Amino acid sequence: MVWIALSHVGGDQPFTVGQPFRKGEIASGQAITANVARFQADVRNYWDDGSVRFAVLSGVAPAGYVVVRKGGTPAAGTAVPEPAIEASVRFSSVVDASGAAVAGGSLVAELSSARAAGSGPWSRTSPRRVRQVSGPEMSEFHYFVPTADPHTHVWFYVRAYATGQVEVETVVENGWLRVAAPGRRDYDVQVSVGGTVRYQGTAIRQHHHTRWSRVDWIGTDPQLVPRHDVTYFQATGLVPRLAVTSMNASSYASTPDAGTKYSAWTLAAANQPAPFARANIDPALGSGGHSDNVGLLPAWDMTYLVEGNAGAYLAIQGNCRAGGRFSVHYRDEASGRPARGSQYLTLCLNDTNVGISDNAGNGVQLTPAPTGGTNSPDWYFSHGPSLGYMAYLTSGRWSAWEELQHFSTAADFFQSGNVYGGYRIGPWYTQLRVHAWIYRIRTQAAIVAPQALAGVSIAEPLDIGQRTEALGRLDADIDYYHGVYVSGAVTATPSAARDNVFGLFYMNQDYDEANDGQHTYGGMMEGYNALAVMWSCLTEATSNPRLRDLAAFVARFPVGMLGAAPGSTLWDWRVFSFYQLSFGTGGWNGTSLVPTTFRPSWDAQWTWMTTQLPWASGSPASITPDSRLRSIAPDTVPGRYVLSGPIASITTSSHVVAMLACVAFAHELAARLNIPGADTMAARFYGSDTWRDSVDTSFKNYAGWAIRSRRL
Repeated sequence: MVWIALSHVGGDQPFTVGQPFRKGEIASGQAITANVARFQADVRNYWDDGSVRFAVLSGVAPAGYVVVRKGGTPAAGTAVPEPAIEASVRFSSVVDASGAAVAGGSLVAELSSARAAGSGPWSRTSPRRVRQVSGPEMSEFHYFVPTADPHTHVWFYVRAYATGQVEVETVVENGWLRVAAPGRRDYDVQVSVGGTVRYQGTAIRQHHHTRWSRVDWIGTDPQLVPRHDVTYFQATGLVPRLAVTSMNASSYASTPDAGTKYSAWTLAAANQPAPFARANIDPALGSGGHSDNVGLLPAWDMTYLVEGNAGAYLAIQGNCRAGGRFSVHYRDEASGRPARGSQYLTLCLNDTNVGISDNAGNGVQLTPAPTGGTNSPDWYFSHGPSLGYMAYLTSGRWSAWEELQHFSTAADFFQSGNVYGGYRIGPWYTQLRVHAWIYRIRTQAAIVAPQALAGVSIAEPLDIGQRTEALGRLDADIDYYHGVYVSGAVTATPSAARDNVFGLFYMNQDYDEANDGQHTYGGMMEGYNALAVMWSCLTEATSNPRLRDLAAFVARFPVGMLGAAPGSTLWDWRVFSFYQLSFGTGGWNGTSLVPTTFRPSWDAQWTWMTTQLPWASGSPASITPDSRLRSIAPDTVPGRYVLSGPIASITTSSHVVAMLACVAFAHELAARLNIPGADTMAARFYGSDTWRDSVDTSFKNYAGWAIRSRRL
């Protein structure tokens, strides 16, 4: 059915990987087995037909291929017991941002205290075994250990194998949602596992609401680097389908654009990085222009999906850990889980030293003000990469699932007034891409939110609440924007935006900020938003029926840009993207924003564009009838435009690459929804010489944007 290739130190070694499955592949109640005798499947969640969507697979096997099968008799055996291991984190010379000693300057967190306490009701001040997932080949145990500092605490995620080997993931966090006086902690630290010092660090600076982590082994470290069947991985629908199946070998040594190149990634860099290592996170996060961080999935995720490159796999894990450097980790002291916005509808993040760009800091209630600054750069929802999603899908680590939830939580609290249906929704905000990428994060969280452990429905109410929140906040977002653009049930947006022929979300900004009577829209922002909404429908992240209507609405955008909108006779499909362009009157009048009055049709838009706009040279109305794509961008002279192209092959320009996913997803959706013109759109786009040459050239050097329709 599906294979996973294992690379490790040799002989029979334990392994654990995450694995998504196609809808309907493994029916409800059907076992998951493999071609190795020692194997188990920890089913975590399901498709709406009851078939398995995602499972964590573990076992013991030699290097080579593990072939996963449906049906058969799963291996039986006694669950691996809780191991009596030792692990600790000792902090010394601990001071706050003012230089004052914290808790006398010394802190300690010992796993043994949580093991001795066992399970029990959650308490921020008491060690606990928070979660246990039992299996005959591998059992997981998740422990929480507080310290004498009310903010510094440690989590130990333990995987114990039947072979006697034990993996210990240590996570050090600083901060809670509402505990008073959060702030920076400076310290020296020593991490010990199995009675051996594994890490010693001096002058560690941990800012508020951040975390750092590492993985150590008791017994032989298998040094596992798996390689998934990426063709099957794509076929599950939980990631896009890529246009290429191989990359030029030299590209692994030259990409990604920031940090360690794929060819240089190591297990140590992925699993034992220095605290707050940046990995491939853009050092200028938030700056203009395309980067490998931007997209539905960042470049390292997409690169792995091409051919399962080991360096890209390690980059996925390492960048998930790097996400810990951002001050977005607001764990609820009342539950021990990432905070739920629905439980605190009037709470917003305090803007003091917040470390999140565009944070409003103006709610009825604010979190306590932190001290001591933040790591650089700040987190930007407008430009930040997806972190946690692919790490969880490939590794099954609970810490990766929580990392994804932490970013969703931060999105709940960084804006005020974004409440609908009892949940915090994605903000209707100046930068439409802020909504697009928050919606992306929430879709990902809804897709993978655990509903079972080892195939048994989760019983712990606090863990159930995490799935409830992931689905609820996404559904609320869909309901709100369906009301705005489809049903008219929500009147918060100018009424002219409702059911507009272009499929555009209203931009609460004039993108060129020119007082010219026109409301200018950003092509990449509309593209990002459209692809995010369509992808959530394709992945069946929720069963909300209103999502289908909303996805069909935004699909009007790529269909129209390829000249395939119903009734469109003038729009030349070769003009398939734009950087900025007006779609109606209104916009910035020098003192305030006048809402858009949209033009009534794509033909009216074409007529206005070709007769009213000043062009630096030529015009879209005088395109050579070839098979090459073009794009519109502003000229260096303000108010004037340039028709870029013909495009030989597609390279990293945000408004251009956004259209690749938009076209692919609109075409895929047309097999499920009524999207008039989608087949014509796809025939033109995929039949162009630009697309053909991109597949043969640029996509093989960089796969970050190489998305194609599954229907081809």
